[in-house]
Amino acid sequence: MSAAEHHHGVNRPTPAAWTSVILMIVGFTVCTIAFIADNTLFLWIPGGVIGFIGVVMAYSCKIMEHAH
Repeated sequence: MSAAEHHHGVNRPTPAAWTSVILMIVGFTVCTIAFIADNTLFLWIPGGVIGFIGVVMAYSCKIMEHAH
């Protein structure tokens, strides 16, 4: 067993954990673009919704249990 295969009792992140991180990054990026583009409301709303869904998914899949 190599060092890369041995995880010292830490569970590997689930696909839902990775999806939640990607959603939070996309939501933050969309909101940043909305801020730069003169506070465009039609970008703030989807960015906030996408980011919120990412946060809810992160909480529901217990993403912090995978932190080292």
